[in-house]
Amino acid sequence: MKKLKKIGFFSELELGEDSMLSLENSVGKFTSNIEDTVSYLEAGVAIFVSPGLSVDVLSEDKEIIGTMEIRTDGEWAWPSDLTHYLTKYKVELPQNFIDHIKRQKSPPQNIDVSRLDL
Repeated sequence: MKKLKKIGFFSELELGEDSMLSLENSVGKFTSNIEDTVSYLEAGVAIFVSPGLSVDVLSEDKEIIGTMEIRTDGEWAWPSDLTHYLTKYKVELPQNFIDHIKRQKSPPQNIDVSRLDL
């Protein structure tokens, strides 16, 4: 099994982890190309799909974002609502992930998810 690196599982989110970055502390800190990053994230392969809804924990009215998925490129895993937070709030992402995106251009689509572990 290959252990995936995690990104975007901010501590305030339902699928978040206490050891991850704070969403509130990450707002406004993204400095790379948002369009390229969002395109990459959206092109990831879904490895987990939940029937539940994801809501924007930063908005006062708890705006519905959509259904929750966990996506991957075979190296990294991220929740599908990461694109919302990146687009709306320009949340910070680790530089090593941004560098990975630049090297990869787009996620591979022939990923054997049975060999991946979150």
